Amino acid sequence: MNAYIANEDVLTRVVPVVAGALAVGGVAVAALPARVGMRRELRRRWCTWAVAAPLFLGALCMGPFGGALLAVMLGLVAVAEYARMVRLGRGERVVLSTAAVLVPLLGILSDVAPRVFDLRLVALLLVAGALPALLSGDTRPGR
Repeated sequence: MNAYIANEDVLTRVVPVVAGALAVGGVAVAALPARVGMRRELRRRWCTWAVAAPLFLGALCMGPFGGALLAVMLGLVAVAEYARMVRLGRGERVVLSTAAVLVPLLGILSDVAPRVFDLRLVALLLVAGALPALLSGDTRPGR
């Protein structure tokens, strides 16, 4: 079997399960009494999953390229949130964003030409780049 779910499998197996889970969850959230304190939060979470589930299923249907595209999008969102939380400077944001884009793309290339690209080396270089700040205990924002 390939590294991704074949289109027929997605359409016949995965989509009905995900749609059913979203439908049952939506009915359950809608049926909550008004006095339940987390009702608003549960509605927001359900809406998030109602948007996220088709994106994930679409990525599965697109094969390896779809998975890489989804990984790039999620990586860029994660970098933006992390940079905002720790107040990273522009240079650090650029480096992390570049890594978030290049690593999934290198993953596709390593499947095509495994002897040319070794993702373990890329991961090792990324960790090595972060080690000085981690080991020094530098807690100043963005340094």
